[in-house]
Amino acid sequence: MPSVDLPRGLRLLTLLAAAALGCGADSGEEVPAGPRVTLGTGREHFQMLEPEAAVPLIKGIQGGFHVWTSFIAYGFDTDVLRMELATRWDTLDDSVLEMKGNVSVKAMPDERGEVGLSSLGWPATIFNPACANGRRLRLDLTVLDTEGHSASDRRYCIVDVAEEDRSNDCSD
Repeated sequence: MPSVDLPRGLRLLTLLAAAALGCGADSGEEVPAGPRVTLGTGREHFQMLEPEAAVPLIKGIQGGFHVWTSFIAYGFDTDVLRMELATRWDTLDDSVLEMKGNVSVKAMPDERGEVGLSSLGWPATIFNPACANGRRLRLDLTVLDTEGHSASDRRYCIVDVAEEDRSNDCSD
């Protein structure tokens, strides 16, 4: 789905209008008030990350490995959000990798038609990627703005490593 680049004031007006019209209300889901974020996957398009979904491990052009992450944030009025993302194998405390940075966001409607702020295609690194095939990966995301608002999401997925990129020497 293409992103929509709106000026800051128009983005706020769009978000307020969407809230006033009750976008997504006919789905039967109650949308929580205040800032919130949904962590997903995808490099060029946001894809909802379903629980325990298989996510491919990507071999980058510089020799590293990552899984693509994206998010849609709601209740923020900014062009830049601070992203704090951590990955870890679900049962291994020593596997935590943290990534932090300021990311540009653009207004984009979600699958219900609600407009949120999206950041696409962050390459999230994971611990010992060649040994991650079939492992349950935990992704923790927090986004913050300069006014002190924040929202967090946690998702779990199963890492799918291409056979040629798997290691034969994997011990926990």
